[in-house]
Amino acid sequence: MKKKILFGLLAMTFTLFTVSCGKTNSEEKSDTIDGVMTITKGGEYTLTGTSEDCQIVIDTDDDVTLILNGVDYTSTTGPVIYGAQVGHLYIELAEGTVNTLTDSDTYETDDQGNETAGDGVIACEDDITITGGGTLNITANYKHAIATDDSITVESGEVNVLSAVKDGIHANDIVTINGGTLNITCDDEGIESKADMVINGGTVTVNAKDDGLNAGSSIEINDGEITVTSTNGDAVDCNGGVDGCITINGGTLVLTGADVPEGALDADTASVIINGGKVTATGGTNSPIIENGGENDITGSTFAEGGMRGGKGFNPDNMPEGFEEGERPEMPEGQTPPEMPEKDLKN
Repeated sequence: MKKKILFGLLAMTFTLFTVSCGKTNSEEKSDTIDGVMTITKGGEYTLTGTSEDCQIVIDTDDDVTLILNGVDYTSTTGPVIYGAQVGHLYIELAEGTVNTLTDSDTYETDDQGNETAGDGVIACEDDITITGGGTLNITANYKHAIATDDSITVESGEVNVLSAVKDGIHANDIVTINGGTLNITCDDEGIESKADMVINGGTVTVNAKDDGLNAGSSIEINDGEITVTSTNGDAVDCNGGVDGCITINGGTLVLTGADVPEGALDADTASVIINGGKVTATGGTNSPIIENGGENDITGSTFAEGGMRGGKGFNPDNMPEGFEEGERPEMPEGQTPPEMPEKDLKN
């Protein structure tokens, strides 16, 4: 049975020197208890060391900063880091360090089969911000690499999602990338926001089987070096449904989507707006594109309303009531059928 270690050091720096998760070090000696470390007070917590059975749970209304200082943590029951309740969770990658987090391929669930503690290697019910000058390598064996019910902001640092069964980054609120380096390889979507996505800088490289960048409402790209490849989906996909729900104002973008009906830039039947930057986009078919500026090289067909995606073409299951196969539907009152051209039976 796993034991809990409760740390309550408000507005102080607690340093966790470990060779297994839960081994704490005072100036005199170390005490070792394997299992779950539960943080119940806000402040900064510096984590180091290695563990093959580790989970860090945060349960406080205060802000918490976890400083990853050369950790190698694996969880056997769920997320490695889980913010069950936190004002704001800051993940700081200590300068020059390499940190590795890996989850298991099964998570603890309730009687209804729902996860009891998140669905990502780093999972949080509140906002997450990633900062620092180190490197974080993540392997997600269950679902997502980083997941939150709220927002995710990347300010700096290098985050490498080596593999993910689902998404690399998954948020129910806004995803903001202001800097840093993101390298994501995943089996579903690279970066997904159920709301909005804003990229203001940094280097983003995504290799996804489904959409590379996906947002429910809007995607705005202002700067950055962005390379996105999707093998089965769109490179950039937004379901906002209004012109400009995908807007590119700057940056250098190399976007490669799958073949028809997928593509590089998908705003459904709405138009993508490009105001600046350098955009190279390749794929089967794209949404209409309004080019107000930039240096652009976009290949692939273009679809519009009523076309290949979301069109309202012939549906044999949506014929008039009472219509039988072989019959010709009646024309509206006052209209006559068009004359059909005579066939040249010789051809």
